[in-house]
Amino acid sequence: NQKGIFEEIKLDDDVKIKLGNSDDFTIEWDSSASDALLTVAGDYTVDATGGYRFKVGGSQKLFLNNGEFISYQTFKPNADDSIDLGTSSAQWRNLYVDGTGYIDTISADTATINGNLVVTGNISDSTGSLSIDDNVTLTGHVYLTDDKKVYLGNTTDASIYWTGNKLELASSGDIELYGSTINIDGPFRVRPNNVSTRFMVDDTEARTLVDFKPYSNNSYDLGKADKQWKNLYVDPNYMMSTK
Repeated sequence: NQKGIFEEIKLDDDVKIKLGNSDDFTIEWDSSASDALLTVAGDYTVDATGGYRFKVGGSQKLFLNNGEFISYQTFKPNADDSIDLGTSSAQWRNLYVDGTGYIDTISADTATINGNLVVTGNISDSTGSLSIDDNVTLTGHVYLTDDKKVYLGNTTDASIYWTGNKLELASSGDIELYGSTINIDGPFRVRPNNVSTRFMVDDTEARTLVDFKPYSNNSYDLGKADKQWKNLYVDPNYMMSTK
Protein backbone atom coordinates (compact mmCIF):
# COMPACT_ATOMS: atom_id res chain seq x y z
CA ASN A 1 0.00 0.00 0.00
CA GLN A 2 2.99 2.33 -0.12
CA LYS A 3 2.90 4.78 -3.01
CA GLY A 4 5.76 4.46 -5.48
CA ILE A 5 7.02 1.11 -4.23
CA PHE A 6 6.71 -0.29 -7.77
CA GLU A 7 7.81 1.56 -10.88
CA GLU A 8 6.14 -1.02 -13.12
CA ILE A 9 4.56 -4.45 -13.07
CA LYS A 10 5.62 -6.92 -15.73
CA LEU A 11 3.73 -10.11 -16.56
CA ASP A 12 4.36 -12.74 -19.18
CA ASP A 13 2.02 -13.26 -22.15
CA ASP A 14 -1.36 -14.81 -21.31
CA VAL A 15 -0.90 -14.21 -17.58
CA LYS A 16 -3.91 -12.49 -15.96
CA ILE A 17 -4.42 -9.84 -13.32
CA LYS A 18 -7.60 -10.78 -11.44
CA LEU A 19 -9.82 -8.48 -9.41
CA GLY A 20 -12.79 -9.47 -7.26
CA ASN A 21 -13.80 -13.05 -6.61
CA SER A 22 -12.35 -15.60 -8.97
CA ASP A 23 -12.53 -14.16 -12.52
CA ASP A 24 -14.89 -11.20 -11.87
CA PHE A 25 -12.48 -8.92 -13.71
CA THR A 26 -9.29 -9.91 -15.53
CA ILE A 27 -6.61 -8.11 -17.54
CA GLU A 28 -4.22 -9.99 -19.81
CA TRP A 29 -2.22 -9.84 -23.02
CA ASP A 30 -3.45 -12.43 -25.53
CA SER A 31 -0.36 -13.42 -27.47
CA SER A 32 -2.28 -15.44 -30.06
CA ALA A 33 -4.28 -12.39 -31.19
CA SER A 34 -1.83 -9.70 -30.05
CA ASP A 35 -4.69 -8.07 -28.14
CA ALA A 36 -5.08 -6.67 -24.65
CA LEU A 37 -8.13 -8.31 -23.08
CA LEU A 38 -10.27 -6.84 -20.33
CA THR A 39 -12.92 -9.33 -19.25
CA VAL A 40 -15.66 -8.54 -16.73
CA ALA A 41 -18.43 -10.75 -15.33
CA GLY A 42 -20.88 -7.82 -14.93
CA ASP A 43 -21.11 -4.28 -16.30
CA TYR A 44 -17.96 -2.34 -17.15
CA THR A 45 -18.08 1.22 -15.84
CA VAL A 46 -15.51 3.88 -16.63
CA ASP A 47 -15.92 7.15 -14.74
CA ALA A 48 -13.95 10.30 -15.41
CA THR A 49 -14.45 13.99 -14.69
CA GLY A 50 -13.26 14.91 -18.17
CA GLY A 51 -13.70 12.99 -21.40
CA TYR A 52 -12.54 9.77 -22.95
CA ARG A 53 -10.15 9.73 -25.89
CA PHE A 54 -9.70 6.63 -28.02
CA LYS A 55 -6.50 6.56 -30.04
CA VAL A 56 -5.05 4.15 -32.57
CA GLY A 57 -1.39 4.46 -33.46
CA GLY A 58 -1.23 7.70 -31.53
CA SER A 59 -4.03 9.33 -33.59
CA GLN A 60 -7.32 10.20 -31.90
CA LYS A 61 -10.27 8.34 -33.43
CA LEU A 62 -13.13 8.85 -30.94
CA PHE A 63 -13.86 11.32 -28.18
CA LEU A 64 -16.64 11.05 -25.59
CA ASN A 65 -17.58 13.56 -22.92
CA ASN A 66 -20.74 14.29 -21.00
CA GLY A 67 -22.27 16.25 -23.91
CA GLU A 68 -21.27 14.65 -27.20
CA PHE A 69 -19.67 11.72 -28.98
CA ILE A 70 -17.21 12.74 -31.70
CA SER A 71 -15.82 10.50 -34.42
CA TYR A 72 -12.63 11.41 -36.29
CA GLN A 73 -13.04 8.75 -38.95
CA THR A 74 -15.68 6.82 -40.90
CA PHE A 75 -18.23 5.20 -38.60
CA LYS A 76 -19.72 2.03 -40.07
CA PRO A 77 -21.48 -1.21 -39.03
CA ASN A 78 -19.67 -4.51 -38.85
CA ALA A 79 -21.54 -5.88 -41.89
CA ASP A 80 -23.61 -4.38 -44.69
CA ASP A 81 -27.37 -4.01 -44.09
CA SER A 82 -27.27 -5.75 -40.70
CA ILE A 83 -27.36 -3.13 -37.90
CA ASP A 84 -29.83 -0.32 -37.20
CA LEU A 85 -29.41 3.20 -35.87
CA GLY A 86 -32.12 3.36 -33.23
CA THR A 87 -35.31 1.26 -33.03
CA SER A 88 -39.03 1.85 -33.57
CA SER A 89 -39.42 2.66 -29.86
CA ALA A 90 -36.09 4.50 -29.37
CA GLN A 91 -35.65 6.82 -32.34
CA TRP A 92 -32.99 9.45 -32.90
CA ARG A 93 -34.45 12.96 -32.89
CA ASN A 94 -32.76 14.79 -35.81
CA LEU A 95 -30.37 13.74 -38.55
CA TYR A 96 -27.92 16.29 -39.98
CA VAL A 97 -26.13 15.35 -43.22
CA ASP A 98 -24.23 17.97 -45.23
CA GLY A 99 -23.57 15.80 -48.23
CA THR A 100 -25.38 12.91 -49.87
CA GLY A 101 -27.53 10.34 -48.07
CA TYR A 102 -27.43 6.95 -49.78
CA ILE A 103 -30.62 5.25 -48.57
CA ASP A 104 -32.32 2.32 -50.28
CA THR A 105 -35.79 3.01 -48.82
CA ILE A 106 -37.14 6.06 -46.97
CA SER A 107 -40.16 5.77 -44.67
CA ALA A 108 -41.14 9.08 -43.06
CA ASP A 109 -44.26 10.36 -41.32
CA THR A 110 -43.71 13.82 -42.86
CA ALA A 111 -40.83 14.91 -45.12
CA THR A 112 -39.99 18.59 -45.70
CA ILE A 113 -37.33 19.38 -48.30
CA ASN A 114 -36.08 22.97 -48.39
CA GLY A 115 -33.82 22.57 -51.43
CA ASN A 116 -34.09 20.67 -54.70
CA LEU A 117 -35.23 17.05 -54.79
CA VAL A 118 -33.71 14.86 -57.51
CA VAL A 119 -35.23 11.37 -57.84
CA THR A 120 -33.74 8.81 -60.23
CA GLY A 121 -36.21 6.09 -59.24
CA ASN A 122 -39.92 6.14 -58.43
CA ILE A 123 -41.97 7.91 -55.74
CA SER A 124 -44.77 5.85 -54.19
CA ASP A 125 -47.38 7.21 -51.80
CA SER A 126 -47.71 6.13 -48.17
CA THR A 127 -49.73 7.25 -45.14
CA GLY A 128 -47.62 10.39 -44.58
CA SER A 129 -47.00 13.49 -46.68
CA LEU A 130 -44.14 15.03 -48.65
CA SER A 131 -43.67 18.80 -48.54
CA ILE A 132 -41.20 20.42 -50.96
CA ASP A 133 -40.32 24.12 -50.90
CA ASP A 134 -38.23 24.16 -54.07
CA ASN A 135 -37.81 22.24 -57.33
CA VAL A 136 -38.29 18.53 -58.02
CA THR A 137 -36.45 16.76 -60.83
CA LEU A 138 -37.66 13.25 -61.67
CA THR A 139 -36.13 10.71 -64.00
CA GLY A 140 -38.46 7.98 -62.75
CA HIS A 141 -42.20 7.88 -62.03
CA VAL A 142 -44.59 8.99 -59.31
CA TYR A 143 -46.95 6.20 -58.28
CA LEU A 144 -50.15 6.98 -56.33
CA THR A 145 -52.82 4.46 -55.36
CA ASP A 146 -56.53 5.01 -56.07
CA ASP A 147 -58.04 8.24 -54.68
CA LYS A 148 -54.63 9.62 -53.60
CA LYS A 149 -54.34 13.18 -54.91
CA VAL A 150 -51.67 15.56 -56.11
CA TYR A 151 -52.60 19.01 -54.78
CA LEU A 152 -51.64 22.25 -56.51
CA GLY A 153 -51.80 25.82 -55.27
CA ASN A 154 -52.78 26.78 -51.73
CA THR A 155 -53.85 23.62 -49.87
CA THR A 156 -56.63 22.17 -52.09
CA ASP A 157 -57.00 24.82 -54.84
CA ALA A 158 -56.53 22.13 -57.50
CA SER A 159 -56.01 18.40 -57.51
CA ILE A 160 -55.50 15.51 -59.91
CA TYR A 161 -56.09 11.86 -59.02
CA TRP A 162 -57.29 8.46 -60.22
CA THR A 163 -60.58 7.32 -58.66
CA GLY A 164 -60.16 3.68 -59.62
CA ASN A 165 -61.91 3.89 -62.99
CA LYS A 166 -61.37 7.47 -64.17
CA LEU A 167 -58.99 10.42 -63.92
CA GLU A 168 -60.31 13.54 -62.21
CA LEU A 169 -58.84 17.03 -62.51
CA ALA A 170 -60.50 19.40 -60.03
CA SER A 171 -60.04 23.14 -59.49
CA SER A 172 -61.64 25.79 -57.29
CA GLY A 173 -61.16 28.22 -60.20
CA ASP A 174 -60.91 27.93 -63.98
CA ILE A 175 -58.95 25.20 -65.78
CA GLU A 176 -56.87 26.39 -68.72
CA LEU A 177 -55.05 24.08 -71.13
CA TYR A 178 -52.24 25.46 -73.29
CA GLY A 179 -50.37 23.87 -76.16
CA SER A 180 -50.08 23.76 -79.93
CA THR A 181 -51.76 20.34 -79.80
CA ILE A 182 -53.46 18.73 -76.81
CA ASN A 183 -54.00 14.99 -77.14
CA ILE A 184 -56.50 13.25 -74.85
CA ASP A 185 -56.50 9.50 -75.31
CA GLY A 186 -59.84 8.25 -74.04
CA PRO A 187 -63.33 9.58 -73.22
CA PHE A 188 -63.48 12.69 -71.04
CA ARG A 189 -66.16 14.73 -69.26
CA VAL A 190 -66.37 18.37 -68.22
CA ARG A 191 -68.22 19.12 -64.96
CA PRO A 192 -67.97 22.84 -64.03
CA ASN A 193 -68.25 23.59 -60.29
CA ASN A 194 -68.45 19.84 -59.60
CA VAL A 195 -72.03 19.58 -60.93
CA SER A 196 -73.30 16.99 -63.40
CA THR A 197 -71.58 16.51 -66.76
CA ARG A 198 -71.95 19.46 -69.16
CA PHE A 199 -69.78 18.30 -72.05
CA MET A 200 -68.39 14.89 -72.92
CA VAL A 201 -66.46 13.20 -75.69
CA ASP A 202 -66.13 9.47 -76.33
CA ASP A 203 -64.89 7.39 -79.26
CA THR A 204 -68.03 8.02 -81.38
CA GLU A 205 -69.36 11.49 -80.60
CA ALA A 206 -69.11 14.75 -78.66
CA ARG A 207 -72.15 15.83 -76.63
CA THR A 208 -73.09 19.01 -74.82
CA LEU A 209 -75.71 19.34 -72.10
CA VAL A 210 -75.67 23.14 -72.16
CA ASP A 211 -75.98 25.84 -74.83
CA PHE A 212 -73.01 25.97 -77.17
CA LYS A 213 -72.13 29.50 -78.26
CA PRO A 214 -69.15 31.57 -79.47
CA TYR A 215 -67.22 33.74 -77.02
CA SER A 216 -68.32 36.94 -78.81
CA ASN A 217 -71.11 37.69 -81.30
CA ASN A 218 -70.46 37.25 -85.05
CA SER A 219 -66.76 36.43 -84.49
CA TYR A 220 -66.25 32.70 -85.04
CA ASP A 221 -67.31 30.08 -87.58
CA LEU A 222 -68.56 26.53 -87.35
CA GLY A 223 -66.39 24.84 -89.93
CA LYS A 224 -64.29 26.37 -92.71
CA ALA A 225 -64.53 26.64 -96.47
CA ASP A 226 -62.34 23.53 -96.83
CA LYS A 227 -63.58 21.84 -93.61
CA GLN A 228 -67.38 21.83 -93.82
CA TRP A 229 -69.84 19.96 -91.60
CA LYS A 230 -71.79 17.34 -93.53
CA ASN A 231 -75.36 17.73 -92.27
CA LEU A 232 -77.16 20.10 -89.92
CA TYR A 233 -80.02 18.80 -87.77
CA VAL A 234 -82.12 21.42 -85.96
CA ASP A 235 -85.47 20.79 -84.25
CA PRO A 236 -87.80 22.68 -84.31
CA ASN A 237 -86.47 26.03 -85.52
CA TYR A 238 -83.31 27.83 -86.52
CA MET A 239 -82.63 31.52 -86.89
CA MET A 240 -79.93 33.07 -89.05
CA SER A 241 -79.02 36.67 -89.77
CA THR A 242 -78.49 35.86 -93.47
CA LYS A 243 -79.40 32.87 -95.64
